[in-house]
Parts: sequence; structure tokens; C-alpha cells
Amino acid sequence: HPNEAEKLDHEIEERRESADRWFVEIQAILEGLLQENGIQVTVQWRIKHLYSIFEKLKRQGVDVANVFDFLAFRIIVSSVADCYATLGLIHQRWPPVPGRLKDHLAIPKPNAYQSLHTTVVGPEGHPFEIQIRTEDMHKIAEYGIAAHWSYKEKGSHAPAEDSRVAWLRALLDNSEGTSPREFLDSLKVDLYPDEGYCFTPRGDVFSFPRGATVLDFAYRVHSQVGQTCVGGRINGKWVPLKTAIRNGDIVEITTSNRQQPHHDWLSIVATNRARSRIRAWLKREEKERAVEVGRKLLDRELRKVGSSLKQVSGSDEFASVLQSSGMSKEEDLLAAIGFGRTPVSVVTGPLRQDVDAGEDAAADVRTRVAAPVGGHALEVTGDADFLVYLAKCCKPVPGEEIVGFVTRGKGVAVHARNCPNVRNLFYHPEREIEVQWAPSQASPGAPTSQVDVDMTFDDSSGMMASISHVISSEGGDILTCQLRSEPNETGFAALTILVRDAAQLSRVMTRLQALKGMVRVERRGAAGAGP
Repeated sequence: HPNEAEKLDHEIEERRESADRWFVEIQAILEGLLQENGIQVTVQWRIKHLYSIFEKLKRQGVDVANVFDFLAFRIIVSSVADCYATLGLIHQRWPPVPGRLKDHLAIPKPNAYQSLHTTVVGPEGHPFEIQIRTEDMHKIAEYGIAAHWSYKEKGSHAPAEDSRVAWLRALLDNSEGTSPREFLDSLKVDLYPDEGYCFTPRGDVFSFPRGATVLDFAYRVHSQVGQTCVGGRINGKWVPLKTAIRNGDIVEITTSNRQQPHHDWLSIVATNRARSRIRAWLKREEKERAVEVGRKLLDRELRKVGSSLKQVSGSDEFASVLQSSGMSKEEDLLAAIGFGRTPVSVVTGPLRQDVDAGEDAAADVRTRVAAPVGGHALEVTGDADFLVYLAKCCKPVPGEEIVGFVTRGKGVAVHARNCPNVRNLFYHPEREIEVQWAPSQASPGAPTSQVDVDMTFDDSSGMMASISHVISSEGGDILTCQLRSEPNETGFAALTILVRDAAQLSRVMTRLQALKGMVRVERRGAAGAGP
């Protein structure tokens, strides 16, 4: 950001020149003041880096005058008592800025950071920040939690039960069942929270990032409390579980044995701890349902050939089916059938007595079933009984990379691989099912697909004629068209066009974007598309 850097550098130049004149003076005053009162001290100072100031201005929406830690001193003393004594002496020497005192000694951050922060008004009316900490706290702040990793007596390799180590251990526990990207995203929240502190009715203190809710608080108390939370009381007033908690709130959780986590809860919580607990519960619950569905499907098919699941369960033939499917437990196979990942024929084929060897061999491989959907033929791995349909959010067209997901009670939804909703569905990989376009889709007589396209352009004469010409010359048709213009001579068009496949759509989009006066062409519902 060269322009922003030049502007910001000019804005802080006056403050920097002032700071250079009195930094040494302030350092001498601090050292003399503290040593006179018997406090052994090390004083450091720094001017905040230009890019750090730029990021803070963006994050907080303030101007340079309100960046109070532009100039900062760090005071390192020998004990916690000296920290508070130093704070008192500094406030006697310079007036503090109201609302700028932060006590991270009494209430450390979850990542073990401890320090006293205060802002005072110094020479010539310039505010500056002072951080006060012990040498031990300074090591952790500068070098991380590993700098204070503690162990029990010699001969034991188990880490001591230290709150700092407990925080790191909790991060790893909460990562169970998450992807590496999810873990990194949640780690950023835990390492760099804009924190608030809330209290239980007993006076216990919990810290939370900004945006945390009553539900986050419930999961912080205990996982079981979170799973049965129906709401709570903040400072004595009843509130729903999605209510945001604020610094200093006293929160009391209300639970019900009838309550269970929902998928919607993932959008309510702000902490990694709560999100991982909810996701783990949902996965267990979905697997239990899938096991029950798979049990009913398999038992139904086995009864058609004169057997039942009760009869074959535990038999050598069934054990052989488990081994050939790469599974060790019966419930894993039943879950795979319930989710649609494994066809029932994989199990019933080897167990039937009235089929020949050729049929048995065919049953051992995952079969593909042609599924006509809206005129388009798809090949789906799994049970032929599944209803298959194209997802309305992205409306994939033949030739695009696609992926199928088993939905509850609706069959298999087929999405474009780059559909924004697919990112959320990947939280449940057990629901994914392999799908692909049938070869017949490439034929000239294949049915057309509807695609929604949004365009922004300079509102000039003949633009719609040019758009229509591009689409028709590529063999497409316009099904619907909505136009809108703005006073600044900008035009907007929302079209639904008919195309045969992804290659034809790509040609149309490329030629539309190349039109003179065209500002933007986007496919509605695609990744990165606008509204």
C-alpha cells in the first residue's frame, strides 16, 4: 500500500520528532522514580511500526491521534507486587487516560500472556503506553509458551499441570476431527482474540473473543452443559443462547435434558472449543442415524433372498464381506450403506445362494447407476434407489467437475465442485458420494441447462444487442432477462441463458467479458460471485 504508507508516514512525522526529543528523558525519569522506591527495573522503549499502525487503524476504524500505543515503554520488574507498585507510582507521576488500564496479571489471556497495560499523558500532552511485567512474563510474551514449558521432578517425562500447558493441550484436543485449515483458522482466534471477561455466579472468570455468545459460555463451563443449553441469564435477565456476551457480564446457563445440538449452532458460536464440540456431536449423531438406516436397508434386501441380518451377522461370510470392504466393524459397514457410500449389493451379492459366480464378482465392486435428472444423465456410485437431483444453488452443467452429497430424506444433491456451499458440506466427508456426467451428455442432441448470469456494463446504445449476438452466435439462447440502469450511466443485466455444456458456457462468458464497455460478467452461485 505505497500511497497509504506515504500518507501515514507524513501524519506521524510530527509525533515521531516529538518522541525523539523526550524518549531518553522519560526513560531516565522512570528509572530514577522506581529505583528511589527500591524497585529494581529494566526500561525498554519503542515506536510502533508503520505497518502495525496501518493495520490498527483499519481494524479499529480510528485516526492516528487515537493510536495510544504509538509510543510505548516496557518496564520489567522482579515480582508481581512490584508490578502493581510501579503502576501506582507511574499514575502519581503522569495522569492516566481513562479506560485504558488493562490488568492481564489478575486475568491472564488464554495463551498465558500476562502484563499490566496503562496509557498516560506525557510531555507536551502526548499520550504513550506503558507495559509492566516480570522477567518470567516477558519471556513468555517474547518467545512463546515453549519458553516456560515445565516438567515434574527428574525421571518423569509428563508435563506438569500448568495452566499455560493446559491451554496448549486444549488446542490440540479441540482440533480432533477438524481439517488442517479449520485448525489454523481457530488457532488464530485463540491466539489473537479481542477479549472480554465474563463471570459465573460463583465468581469464576472466563475469557472470550469478541462475538462470543451464551452458547460459547455454556461449552466453556462443560461440554454437557453446552449440549443441553437452552439459554441463560445475563446479569439476572433471561436471554436466548445466541445472545452475545460482553465484558464484565455475569452469566448463568439454563439447560434442558430435551435439548440437543443443531447444525445452526455452528453459526452461533465464536470459539473453537464450542465449534469442535458441536461438530463432533453432530458427526456421532449422523453416524448413528446412518447405521440405523443401513441396518434397515440391508435387512430388507437380505429378506428378499430368504435371509436376514440377524442370521448373517457374525458369520464367516459376513466377516469376509467386512474384510473385502476394508472395514473392521459391522457398524462401519452399516453406516457406509446408510450414507450411500456403499451399495447394498456389495453385501447381499456374496451372501446369496441363487446367483452365479459372475454375479458375485460384480457385486464385489462398486456399481454405477445411471440416474436421469432433469434430462441429464449422471453416473452415481451407490444404490439405484437414491433420488438424484442438481443443486439449485450452483446449477452445474455437463462438463463441470461435480460432487454428490447424501442429504437427509432428499437423496443425492449434485453440486459443482467450486460451489461455495460445498465448503460447508466437506465438514461431513462421510456424506460425499462419487458422481459424474454420463458419456451421452457430450452428444449434440444433449438437453440444455439453465445458467444465471449477472453483468455490469457502461449503459450505452447497442449493448444489449451485442450481448444477444454473442449468446446466439455461440448456439445459446436467452430464457429471461432483467435490466436496470443507474443515474451514473451504469447498466445491470440479470440473464438466464440456455447452454449445452461447460465448454459452450466458457466461450459465451469469455466473449461477453471482451465486449467494449463490459465491466463485469459473473455466473450467479459460482465461487467468488457477487450478489
